[in-house]
Amino acid sequence: MIVHPDMLSRVPRGTVPIVTTEPYAGWARVAALFYPPLPVRPGVHLSAFVAEGARVDPSAEVGPFALVEDGAEVGARCRIGPYAAVGSGVVLGPDCRIGAHASLSHALVGARVYVYPGARIGQEGFSFARAETGFLTIPQLEHFPSLLNRVGFPRHERSDSSHVLAEEAGMHGECAVG
Repeated sequence: MIVHPDMLSRVPRGTVPIVTTEPYAGWARVAALFYPPLPVRPGVHLSAFVAEGARVDPSAEVGPFALVEDGAEVGARCRIGPYAAVGSGVVLGPDCRIGAHASLSHALVGARVYVYPGARIGQEGFSFARAETGFLTIPQLEHFPSLLNRVGFPRHERSDSSHVLAEEAGMHGECAVG
């Protein structure tokens, strides 16, 4: 049983509690012990497509039906999930996990970043401008966002050029957006 110190008096007699000021986060940590991430299986799945000009570290895993475009760089021990797309010019630092159906473009990604399944990083949608005829999309420019070291994006979150997620913005260490 994981409880807040304020609830300690409600713990049944004979029960050994885990006491923390953050019970939900405590439960997440305990549950993760029972379901650790699977180790990276180096190699490129037969159904994946890696462009000739892409660089994939030999220790990285590229899953079924994944796409790594020309000019992309996949770092050591990265895992690219099924149906994920790593666009031209994207750079992934070491130990990144790109979830199934996620896609990245216009991004420089640091170490140990987890992009959750279905997330879209650097895609169209940076911004838009109103015009008399409707909305005009403003395309991505250069390599943004820069995602540095242990940042996680759930699938319902988007990050685009308006969000430079870096240590200067106070996002470092272990953090998640969402």
